[in-house]
Amino acid sequence: MRFGPMENIYSQYIQIWLYIYALLTEHKKEQTMADRSESFSEWVGLDLTELSGDDKMNLIEEIADTLTAQQLLKMREVFEAKRLEKLEDAKEQVFARMRAEFEQLGINFDEIMGAGRRKRVTLPPKYRDPITGRTWTGRGQMPKWLREVEQGGGDIESFIIADEVLKPEDINL
Repeated sequence: MRFGPMENIYSQYIQIWLYIYALLTEHKKEQTMADRSESFSEWVGLDLTELSGDDKMNLIEEIADTLTAQQLLKMREVFEAKRLEKLEDAKEQVFARMRAEFEQLGINFDEIMGAGRRKRVTLPPKYRDPITGRTWTGRGQMPKWLREVEQGGGDIESFIIADEVLKPEDINL
């Protein structure tokens, strides 16, 4: 079912809500949205390009008011995935513009971008639990096993690894 031309945004909202209500109350629909190749906005005859950003946000809020907690949780996952996708696209566009500008100047973009980044260094462990063999480099948050020793009145200095040569298989993070 297609809607004809709509005079203003509010009549679009009303028609959308009436159509959504009909969809929600009509459980024995011959064809569901999953069976259609067109988007929902095409299905109801809504041109999203005519809506401002605020109008779209208002529509989303109105729809969110009708959803269950589980549906809202799913929508949060959908929105977060879409946000990350758009963020990645925006980063790619910025890098493409930067790369083009660097090329115009005869500068290698990869050399410049790679030069300022430090390489991550794997540090040898400083502390070792003699019972479990777990280790800690002494950087970052203290692991639970070492915190428990400290809270129990123990001396964490007794867990310092002596100057020995460690093999990669000895490191248990």
